Amino acid sequence: MIFEDRLVVEYALSLWAGCLLQRADLFEKFTKLEGEVKADEFLLAGLLYCPYESVREEFKATCAVLCSKV
Repeated sequence: MIFEDRLVVEYALSLWAGCLLQRADLFEKFTKLEGEVKADEFLLAGLLYCPYESVREEFKATCAVLCSKV
């Protein structure tokens, strides 16, 4: 993964976390996602199954922020 890709992932996760923290209804909608991607599958894919350590670290940091605020 090149540096620019890592930055895109980092900023996207930061934006996602910011949106979820600002609007509690979005967090509830995220946890109840159904269809192609479910919330638990999304988190597991980012935290455990992603082959790039930097992406896993970003997911971990984002989850930590969400958990500390929720």
